[in-house]
Amino acid sequence: YVQLNGSAKVWTKGVVLKKLPKHQHLILTDMNTADLEEVSLLLKKINAKPLMNIMPFTEEGLKEGFDLLKSRRAKGKIVFDI
Repeated sequence: YVQLNGSAKVWTKGVVLKKLPKHQHLILTDMNTADLEEVSLLLKKINAKPLMNIMPFTEEGLKEGFDLLKSRRAKGKIVFDI
């Protein structure tokens, strides 16, 4: 599990308490292309896949996708299939 821009709660658990779940890691980087490319290479090395909610590009699909976004319960990315 990889979380970029994690919540304050996750960072506190990881850095201060050192109590992250077994397969969760924190990576601290600068905001630059080289660091992002390094994170990308690390993820490719372990064959990590992003979590995606793929919704149809229809009126119903758009409503469902935006409702999920507003609920703040979406895991991963919300993608509309055009």
